[in-house]
Amino acid sequence: MGNVKKAVAVVVGIYLVLSVLFIAQKQLVSWDQQQVMAFTQNQNEIAFNITALAQSDSNGNGPAYLVNGLSNTGYWYQIGIAYNWSWAYGNSKGFSLVYDIFNPKGQVVYPTGGGGGILTFNGIVKPGDKILLELYFQGSNVTLLEKDWNTGNITAFSYSAENATTFLGTGGRTDINGTFTGLMTEWYHLGPGFKGGEPVVYAPYAKTNSTVWLFADDNVNLMRSPFLPSFIANTTAPVSQNQNYTLVSHNLTEQYRSDGSFVTGYR
Repeated sequence: MGNVKKAVAVVVGIYLVLSVLFIAQKQLVSWDQQQVMAFTQNQNEIAFNITALAQSDSNGNGPAYLVNGLSNTGYWYQIGIAYNWSWAYGNSKGFSLVYDIFNPKGQVVYPTGGGGGILTFNGIVKPGDKILLELYFQGSNVTLLEKDWNTGNITAFSYSAENATTFLGTGGRTDINGTFTGLMTEWYHLGPGFKGGEPVVYAPYAKTNSTVWLFADDNVNLMRSPFLPSFIANTTAPVSQNQNYTLVSHNLTEQYRSDGSFVTGYR
């Protein structure tokens, strides 16, 4: 782990402001599918490996695989790898590194213009590459990092920890803003009822020592006013570390494995 951290080179991110929710074809992206594993215990570091999958729905929109950390001062950090990511990015084709940082009020503070952030990878990510996604505290900052194990390339940046020292576990799946510390697969679509995505495995790189919540929302209508997330399937109690557990939510399935890995997929 130390060698990875020492090799971090800060890169400049290119971001686009989320002003309207249109993809390149000017079609409205209004449905959101989310699959989440949230830790109940605090974490100083969150690090998972995934395999880069090139997949998209019939409209060309692909998923994002995200590592999330809610700090003990209320800031929420997200970093992930996405494919054909249409939410906020329009013409983001192929693989990209996506990120967001929110303040305790739920407002995006980085990128500074709001909306979603995107980084150009340091090197080319190819389908099948093994990717490390990591959040950790380093001095007075939080580092958000991606490493392609196939090429050795690292893409990373740091942001103020805002006096935080740990990422909080959650007692009730999420906090009042819907934020949490854990993993999330997110996929935006033009309509409800998407089926057929390939599963992805989040394999732990750093030890977590935590029970977990599992929850999912098959279809959130983003055009509903007021917008209120409503996870339609969840575990009623945290899942223990040595347990295998599968959660089914309409078109979605997710699984926690006793080795600490998390699997998301579609029925």
